[in-house]
Amino acid sequence: MHKRNISIYIILFLFIVASVTLMSCDDDSIDTKEDSLIQVQPQESKFYAHKGLAKYEPEIELHFVRETGQGLNELINHLPGETLEKNRWTELYKQMLGINIIYDWKAEGDVFSRKLGSVITSGNIPDVVWVNDQQLRQLYRAGLIEDLTAVYEEYATSFTKEVYTMEGSRLIESATIDGKMMGIPQIDSTIEKAQYIWIRTDWLEYLELAEPKTMNDLIEISKAFTFEDPDQNNIDDTLGLAITKHLWDPVMGITNFMAGFDAYPGIWIENEYGELVNGGVQEEVKEALSVLQNMYKAGILDDEFFLKDGNKVKKQIAAGKIGILYGEQWGIICSRC
Repeated sequence: MHKRNISIYIILFLFIVASVTLMSCDDDSIDTKEDSLIQVQPQESKFYAHKGLAKYEPEIELHFVRETGQGLNELINHLPGETLEKNRWTELYKQMLGINIIYDWKAEGDVFSRKLGSVITSGNIPDVVWVNDQQLRQLYRAGLIEDLTAVYEEYATSFTKEVYTMEGSRLIESATIDGKMMGIPQIDSTIEKAQYIWIRTDWLEYLELAEPKTMNDLIEISKAFTFEDPDQNNIDDTLGLAITKHLWDPVMGITNFMAGFDAYPGIWIENEYGELVNGGVQEEVKEALSVLQNMYKAGILDDEFFLKDGNKVKKQIAAGKIGILYGEQWGIICSRC
């Protein structure tokens, strides 16, 4: 998992509107001899009243690319008989919406990122692709994507529009260039981004430690979890704070650990004089980094954390070898599965 930019779905319309919709043709002006795609029109849905959920008859194809990884592979392994290409969701799109989803290609991690960059540069992009804000602007400047302003207004359901404006206009604005909606943003809720400290209370109870109230308390607990055999197996095999090589991940990262020292390296902040300053170069960051350095030297942090991604550290957590982690609300479930 890497720190995420606001990501955009470049899409004719998210799983619902096919290329025909973007031709901006009135029914009277359609030349069915010239473009067979224009002949494909969504029919009145048997299940949904809204035109954005109408079913295509005959079926249409919608092409995707997909980043894969251990998490996705583990999920599919729990669904016997299902694959990325053919599963309960792809079948639902086909049955309910008349959309046949096809993956042009798939790849893992860095390989996916490199290949996607090449594909975008070549202009040979699929119907649906997940890109970051920089790639969105690259596609826009190259004239490879459509203005979805009118499409969204006409085909998005009222519930969709409600969800996208629950936290103001920032989501739509993130996909808007020169006043045009050039993509469908990934929905992200502020409250879902809040990070917690997850601590093994059974270890606290065994070591007769109170819950932390200060950062010093947390550091001392992490030290005790590392050296005082909280799992009671008489083996030096536990650690306090979980940390990975991806320091700014939403789970097992150090963003909120540093926030405990009023250090905010990833954003701009207001200083005591009311000036906007870069959070990464403030004295508080040096203090937080110094504490982490001391914890590493003392053996409280994994001495190989810089070689381990979230999947590797997740295995340590699932094995009961780590007692503390910072993470979003889904993190503890993900870390223990």
